[in-house]
Order: sequence, then C-alpha cells, then structure tokens
Amino acid sequence: MPKGSSPGYFNNHTELAIEELEVLPVIFLPQNEAVDIHSLSDAKHRLKTMLNIARQTYKELLNIDRSFLISDSGIEIYSAQQSYADYQQTNPDIAHRIVKELFEWQNDDRMLSNKLYLVIVVNQHDNNLAKVGGGRTFNGQPGSGGAIVLMEYSSLVNDQPYPFLSTLIHELGHGFGLSHVDCLGYDMSTNPSVMSYNLDHHSNGSELADVDLQFNPEELFILSQNVMAFPDFQFNPALHNPGGKNLNSIESCYLGRMTDFIGPISQEDGKGYELFFNGRKVNGVEAVFYTFSQAKKNCEWNVNNKPNTQVECRFNGVSIK
Repeated sequence: MPKGSSPGYFNNHTELAIEELEVLPVIFLPQNEAVDIHSLSDAKHRLKTMLNIARQTYKELLNIDRSFLISDSGIEIYSAQQSYADYQQTNPDIAHRIVKELFEWQNDDRMLSNKLYLVIVVNQHDNNLAKVGGGRTFNGQPGSGGAIVLMEYSSLVNDQPYPFLSTLIHELGHGFGLSHVDCLGYDMSTNPSVMSYNLDHHSNGSELADVDLQFNPEELFILSQNVMAFPDFQFNPALHNPGGKNLNSIESCYLGRMTDFIGPISQEDGKGYELFFNGRKVNGVEAVFYTFSQAKKNCEWNVNNKPNTQVECRFNGVSIK
C-alpha cells in the first residue's frame, strides 16, 4: 500500500494491459526423472479430466456461465534444468526456482503474465525430500497477474500423498488470490469452504466428496476482484453476503507477492496510481496494479488525513480530483 494509506480493495479492472488469465498445465520433469510414453499419456488424460472437473466446480460455485480459461496449448511436458533435489533448496524456495525457469521457457514475466502455471512435479527417486503442494500469485493482489500451483505427480496418478482433485480445487483457489479460511476467522477443520482443510472434502480419484462445497462471503468478494480469472463474476451483496459481513479488512488476507528473484515489480512514470506528498512520490511499486476506484479511494483518504501536506494523486498520468 502507498505510505499513509488505509486498506482498500479492488472493485473493477486494473488498467494494466494484461490478458484474461488462463491455466497452463505442465508436467515438470527434473533432470533425474523420466516417465515412459504410455504412463505419460495416461497421466495427461487424467490431468485433463481433473482440470475440467475443477473448472466445472468453480463454474457451479460461482454460478457463472463460463469458468476460468484453460490454455489452448494443452498439457505441456517440460524437461527441467536441474534435479529435484536442486529445486528443493530453501533460499529461494522451489516455487521461485520453478517460476523463474518457466518464465525463461515461455518468454514470460511477472508484470504482464496472464498464465496460472499448474505444475505437476515428477519425483520418483527422492522420496525423502519434501513433497510439493501449494499455490500463490506472482504479485499478491487478486487480478494483478499470473500465478503458480505446484502439485505432486504421484498424487495425480494414485492420490498419494494427498487426494489430487480436491487438492487441485483448493490450490487453484490460492492461484486465484485466496488465502486459507483461518485468515478470515473461520475454522480450518470444519469450515465448508474449499479453502479449508476439512477432511470431508477429500476426493477419491475423479469423484468429488458428496458434500456441499462453497466459498465464504469474503472469498466470493476476493474472487470477484480477480477479473482476469473470472471477468463475468459480479459480487452481489444481497446474494453473496446476506449476513452483511464487513469486507473492508479482507486486504490483510491477500497473498503476499513473490520476491524479485522472479523479476522486479516496476512502475514507469505515468502508469497506474501515483501518490505525491509535497511533490515527492511516496507510493510503493505495487500501486501499478491499482484500479481507478481503489486509487480514488486511497487519494481521498490521504487528502482528508494529511491536512498539512500537499497531496497530489495521479492515475495513468492524469490528476485525480
């Protein structure tokens, strides 16, 4: 957030020229791994089935005519540059290492990426190393760019060490900008949201659990902010938040952005939201992702709360009155 600002939230499109988000599934083969052609064909078919079920699940949960996009490229097979053990180093972590490599492969970057990389990591030799599973956005705020989801190949093919389908739905939620439900004050073990750890949600192969999956009001609001992933989803307070929960503090549950290891966040002069105190620019680089509505709200707050400061606000180089 810009210095001196109060929490705000997105409520329309960002002004960056970023295309609609698409999920790009990748079977990731570290240097010391190989999968025979027959097994790989079966895995690709299984992954396609699971991803389509997850896509349909989001469509039904959000009650929209079309769900998130899946890349026309199909399922990519990527032969990685390092061994699985090399990727498991802690500084930076495996997600950062893989994202940087995939950016080079796809000629992609964090500022303009419209890809959610669904990376299925093959690890059939280093079973004593940590298993992968997780999702995160590149730039933090929902709708601010691409994301990565990491999952185990063994889970795809035999539901071990975790059930693949229900975990996929959960991890995609992180990729779309959702945190765990405990950040919002809900119980991780019992909440019905797909962003909990409720064991009743566990799938069996391509069969979802016979329970009513759902999103909490705050999560529906956050997903409505990700106009890259769900441009047709509009948050309706009467329908999606009938209990009138306060949504003004949800920004504290936005996922943090990835580090500059995957590339810097940059803001050119005249792009996005810029905040000036007495002629000096004070906003952080993340303000490049602000919407006009968010910029205007932030500007109003600073004007009203900085009476002895000359406050100037611009959006895409034009002064905000």
